[in-house]
Amino acid sequence: MSVVSQQILIQRRCLIPQRHSNTSSNYGSPYQQPTSNAYQQPNQGYNPQSYGSQPNQPYYPQQNIFLNAQDNTPMSVGDYIATFLLLCIPLAGFILLIVWASSTDININKKNFAKAYLILIGIIFALYMLLIALYSVIAYH
Repeated sequence: MSVVSQQILIQRRCLIPQRHSNTSSNYGSPYQQPTSNAYQQPNQGYNPQSYGSQPNQPYYPQQNIFLNAQDNTPMSVGDYIATFLLLCIPLAGFILLIVWASSTDININKKNFAKAYLILIGIIFALYMLLIALYSVIAYH
């Protein structure tokens, strides 16, 4: 059963009035006080019979926060200046670009900037090689 169909079923169960055998006068009330010892005191431990004893409690699946751990805050001007200064270092700047583009826990803005910068470096390198090849063909013929 898909998540959407489970949510629809939960919504339908919440709209249907529930009739409990021990409280006939509260037919259809949105909330009923539990008559049994459904809620345990902290020192009493886990009681498997009390688990899920409240009707119509919706299920909210907990999201895994570690899968979406990217930092989406905008980079400040100082962050961009520091990024450009680090990229001025000849070999370390290129290595940093590769690390930033492939990392999963880096700021999303810095990651996209690194990807775009690497693409531009690749295009410029390809054009440079094409011009060298054309020059060598023209010069030696």
